[in-house]
Amino acid sequence: MPYSDTLSPPDTGPPNPNGNASASTAQGGAADANNQSAQAAQASQNPNGSTNLVFDRVTNTMAIYKNGQLIATVAAENYTINPKGDPYEVGSNGPAPHGVYHVGPVLHWDETAKDKQSYGTEGVIALSGPGNSNLAQERLIRIHAGEDAYFARGASDNYDHAWTEGCIRVSEQTMVLLERTLNPNPSQNTLIIK
Repeated sequence: MPYSDTLSPPDTGPPNPNGNASASTAQGGAADANNQSAQAAQASQNPNGSTNLVFDRVTNTMAIYKNGQLIATVAAENYTINPKGDPYEVGSNGPAPHGVYHVGPVLHWDETAKDKQSYGTEGVIALSGPGNSNLAQERLIRIHAGEDAYFARGASDNYDHAWTEGCIRVSEQTMVLLERTLNPNPSQNTLIIK
C-alpha cells in the first residue's frame, strides 16, 4: 500500500456511542473539529512550549504533539541496512533502540548532492539518548528526509535508498513541519520510539 505523507487532522474525540447525531450535534462537532484544526495549526507555528514525537515502528507513523495537543500524524520509517543489527551496538546499522530521546533543532549545512540524496534538502534533526545514554550521538541516529525515500515517491514496492544506518526517515514536508514546531531548546522536545 503506498504511503501518503499528508497530515492527518487532529483527533476530534471518541465517536458518538449512539451511532447517530442530530443536526445540531453534527454541526457542533464540525465546529469543534474546525476549532481544533485551527488550534493545531496555530500550535505548530509556535516554537515555544514542548514538542513530543511518538514513533511507532509497527505502523510506520510518527505522531506530533505540541503542548500535549496532537497536531499531525505522519509517515515515518526506521528501515535499516541491517534490520537484525543490535540497536545498542555502535556500527551495527541496526534499528534505533526503543526509548525516550531528546530532540535537537533542525540543523542545516551546505549540503552536497550526496547529502541531499541521503538526507533531503530540509536538514537533519540530531537526537540524544535514549535516556541518559549517548548512544544516539555515537551511532549518529537522526531524523531526516531523503529525496529517494520510497514513501515520499508513493512507490511502496521500490525500496531504493529508503534504508538508513539507524535513522528515522520522514518526508521533506514533515521536516518543514518539525522545524516550525520544535522548541529551539532540545530539553523541551522528546521522541518516544516504541
